[in-house]
Formats: sequence, structure tokens, C-alpha cells
Amino acid sequence: MKIWKITSSEKNIVLTIGEWIDFLDNIRGQSLIKEWIPFEVFIEGSKKKYKDFPSFLPSAPVIGIEAKKKIEIFLEGEVEFLPLIHENHSFFLLNIINVIDCVDQDKSIADFSKKGKKTNYKKIYFNKELITTNNKIFKIPEFPSKYCFVSDEFKEFIEKSGLYGPDFDLVWDSEIDQETELHQQQNYNEYINSVNNSFDLSMSWEQAMNCVNQNEAVVSDRWKLKLDQDLNILLGQLNMDLQYDFVSPKYIPPILLDLKWKKA
Repeated sequence: MKIWKITSSEKNIVLTIGEWIDFLDNIRGQSLIKEWIPFEVFIEGSKKKYKDFPSFLPSAPVIGIEAKKKIEIFLEGEVEFLPLIHENHSFFLLNIINVIDCVDQDKSIADFSKKGKKTNYKKIYFNKELITTNNKIFKIPEFPSKYCFVSDEFKEFIEKSGLYGPDFDLVWDSEIDQETELHQQQNYNEYINSVNNSFDLSMSWEQAMNCVNQNEAVVSDRWKLKLDQDLNILLGQLNMDLQYDFVSPKYIPPILLDLKWKKA
């Protein structure tokens, strides 16, 4: 079993409102359908293309009418579809009312404020037996306005349905225990230290890019740069399996410009 955190893709259209509505602070996992008053939303900019899951609030995804038609039966009893007003499109705020007290507090690693209040989870573990097949999308009582979690079943349903827009970040895998993750983290840290302490980590950004343009890969810290077969730059970030996840960057993160590099 895997649990994912659902976020909004950078390719989604972005919805805005004229002014903040205090009612939106109440999206904490409770039913709102009886008191809901639809309000107007606006599309910010026009370059984005995905409309199935527009970007709006982290506490409540927004979906378009086609997405609603496909998932409303699938998520019956777990969410409420609260209508929004737009002059050209039908959007619905996805109010998740399925709240499960399923975090394994003994294993999870939390952040705390100076006053001792829990503010976040650095690493979260779930009690597998508390998450049933009926829990396809849910919140946790500790942070009902912060996280939206989904199951493998939800992720697979979206991917097979032809809907676009949500990104899925893996937060927990029941087959990887705490000891294994600690071992992975140790190997990860040791690998990065071996790169950063290498005697030949001496190239500036300009020198590194000269190597890349000559079709040589370079590395620094957790990053790797290389060209693909069409001679486009690929930026890789090291994962816990000590493999690089590559993307074609829209821009170069400024943090890379001050690093020292070496040939891979």
C-alpha cells in the first residue's frame, strides 16, 4: 500500500478570487454543503492548459465539470462537490469530509513550534490497518487544512480516466519500514558527502556548462546535468535509490550557479 499527497501541477490554470472569504478558513474536513454559498472565481493568465484540476487551495482541490462527472460516484461519501461561479466554466471545490485518525505517532517525525505545538511532519507513517479500500481520499485530524492524501486506487483511477492536473508525491509505502528508510537516508547522505568532498569538485558553473555542451555530464551535491539525445539540457535530482530523476528545466535554479562541479 502506498499513500500519496495530492498537489496541483504547474501546468494547471490558476483560480483566484476578488477578496478573501473567511468561510474558506473553515475547510477542515467537516460538511459544508448545507451552508455553502457559491462565489465567483477568475482564471489568472491564459498560458496554462489543464482545466480538470485548477490550482486554488491546498486544503481543497478544485475540479472541472468533466472531472466531476468521472469521479463523483468513485468518491461517493468521501467528498462534497461545492459549486463555484465562473462566467465560462463549471468548477467545483472538492471538500474532503473523510478524516481518518491513522497516523502512527510512534514512528512519525514531527516538527514543533517554540511553544511545543505540532506544526508539520518531517516524515509520516500510517497505521495500515486503519486505511481501508473505502479510503481513497482523506485528511488527518492533526492538519485538516494542510494535507490531502490519496490511495493507490485514486491515483490509478485518475491516470486511467484521461484527467490531467494533479501531481502525486509519495509520502508513505507500507512495504518500506522505518529501518529500511533510515538505511536509505544514510546511504543517500554518504553518497552526497562523497561527491561534495571529492578533490576534483572544482569547476565553476560556466566551466560545468562548457562540459555539458560538449556532451559530458557533470555533478554537484544532489544534482546532475547532461544533454538528452536532442541536445537539450536535462537536470537530475538524486533520489533515495541513488538514481537521478531527470526533467527538462524551464529555468536554471539560482542555487546551482554557486555550486562547484565535476565531471560525472
